[in-house]
Amino acid sequence: MTSNRQIPMLKKLAHKSLITHSLFKMNDDVIHPMVREEVMRQFLQAVMNDNSDLVKQLLDKHPELLVVKPIAYDEKEFVIESPYTWQRFDVEDKDALTIAVKRKQFKMIELLLSYYDKLEQTEAVMTAKTDALSKWSHYEMHNDEIVIPREYAAYLESLIDVFANETFPNGTAIDSPLGEQTEEALNWFRKITLPNKAVKLDDDALDPELFLYAFYKRYVNHFNRFQNWGQRDHFCIKVGGWIQSLLTPETAKIFCEGLYYVVEENRAINHRAESLKLLDGESFYRSSRDSLSALGGKYLCGGRAGEAVRGGAGEGWPLSMEKLCQTKAVNFRNFTQQPLQHNQLPASRKLLGCVIL
Repeated sequence: MTSNRQIPMLKKLAHKSLITHSLFKMNDDVIHPMVREEVMRQFLQAVMNDNSDLVKQLLDKHPELLVVKPIAYDEKEFVIESPYTWQRFDVEDKDALTIAVKRKQFKMIELLLSYYDKLEQTEAVMTAKTDALSKWSHYEMHNDEIVIPREYAAYLESLIDVFANETFPNGTAIDSPLGEQTEEALNWFRKITLPNKAVKLDDDALDPELFLYAFYKRYVNHFNRFQNWGQRDHFCIKVGGWIQSLLTPETAKIFCEGLYYVVEENRAINHRAESLKLLDGESFYRSSRDSLSALGGKYLCGGRAGEAVRGGAGEGWPLSMEKLCQTKAVNFRNFTQQPLQHNQLPASRKLLGCVIL
């Protein structure tokens, strides 16, 4: 007799068999909504994870996945948690291309668009594609520099104020507890940037790349506000490393290869970086939602060769990060022929090859 514990496992195996052998189409009326939900969950998880092999496998069998928007069978939020960043996203009514565009996953956007070209070009398909591409969030520019949102600047400057007064009552070792005020500020910062509640991928969603650029700029510009290297090192690792841990896998692979070498020398992503490992074998991402034993707790990823750094950020890091952000924006515009608005990236900006590898 089948136990209650076995029922969910058997359902999962049945769903996997249906998906693997392509025994249905997503728009078949006879397919149970739970099966549709399971397929969409696997597909959107693969999109978010930058798992191009699984995305291709699913789209080869079910190209209609591109124009299906997820709806939870049990009428709850359709939530997907990243096994890398541990962010929870409510993707209810969001198609795959919209998700990739909102997260600025350029290579995934390129892959999904190649499958759109294989669909019958109906009005619904063309509208879905156009609507998804319009969700790209362009960076506001001023004097050829990306404008940092006031909210990001305020968060970082409040943390600089706290770290600049840290007295290290428990010693300066990177894993030693900091002063009460600093620990409270860090807990507040982590809850804001990684809330337990699922967040929607809308215009207010955190842009980790832009936030990381803001961190680099604020650290360099306010370097002398810190009183010693202990304050700087802890700030860079506990704040900058934490922000790095929220980057998408596509961007994380660039960091594992070496941000500087990728944006300046167009270096290709090697196997180690592809597997999200740093130069010394350390994992780029934290092992669990609450872990502080890696990125954001013990080290941050360096700006050159993808090494685990246990000290302050380098002076050239803001420029490399800005180039990465600008490159993605220009590549997206050129690849999709999206129009520019006032104060966005100029058409004459040099197109770097750091994202299309």
